[in-house]
Amino acid sequence: MPKRIALLIFLVIILSLNTWATEYTADFLNTGVGARALALGSAFTGLANDASAVYWNPSGMVQIPRREITLMHTSFFDDIVHTDYLGFAYPFDNQAVGVGILRYATENIPISTRLDENNQPIIERRVGDSEYALFASYGHSIKPGWSLGGNVKILGQKLGDHSAYGFGVDIGLMTKFLENISLGVMITDITGTYIFWDTGHHDLLKPQIRTGLAYNITLDQLHSRLLFVGAGHLDFQQNEMSTHQNLLSNSTLHGGVEYWFYQHFALRLGMDNHNLTAGAGFLLGNWSIDYAYAGFELGNTHRVSAGFHF
Repeated sequence: MPKRIALLIFLVIILSLNTWATEYTADFLNTGVGARALALGSAFTGLANDASAVYWNPSGMVQIPRREITLMHTSFFDDIVHTDYLGFAYPFDNQAVGVGILRYATENIPISTRLDENNQPIIERRVGDSEYALFASYGHSIKPGWSLGGNVKILGQKLGDHSAYGFGVDIGLMTKFLENISLGVMITDITGTYIFWDTGHHDLLKPQIRTGLAYNITLDQLHSRLLFVGAGHLDFQQNEMSTHQNLLSNSTLHGGVEYWFYQHFALRLGMDNHNLTAGAGFLLGNWSIDYAYAGFELGNTHRVSAGFHF
């Protein structure tokens, strides 16, 4: 069976409305946003210093010096799945507001329930899957070196002839030690988020805890900067946390390093759980351009972001 057909059938299995296990509910929210974040191994919760903070940690928006718009496009699994993100952050008076729209789409998913005489799937029809998240964010500096933020989000999905919606709440905290170390914590879907389908079925999106650390080093003699980031994500969606072994199996580790040359060009390398990531970034006046690559078992991921600061 060709790899692409096998992958598409796998996607149908995990997305099928009738057999969809709760653990896959709104799984697109775990793909992350921003090319810089992906290149750093998705270890961005403790940094969150651009408009992607709406997703990663809204408390980080207060450290953004100017208003910022971010656009992102991602190609997953050898160009089968696409993700787009539009984010806006507006800092003012030790506060910040932001909005973000995340879209995840797969087109022409083949539906097959039978095999032909050669054990190949018989494609009976094709459907599309589109998933959306709309974030409304607020961040506030509660005292020097400490900020608190949160999201209210609306989730939507259309799979074939069926649709679903849900509402959730995220909360984030960030603190800075000295001038070059920051620590962030983000709890998504803190009260649990129910996804309601038009069939009467509903799924529960359980909380996820993300922690992150960022350490900046300024190298004045080389006119450059060095950044180290690390993060741990604990997902309650997969299994019950009844044992220490389950707790470890639901945890993922992330890390990355970034080197800036003359404040205009950056190289990045990271580890997204067990997957190697890499990328580069440019600052051109009020514009920033970033690219990231990640190699996953089901195919390569390419992500491009553009930011405008004003």
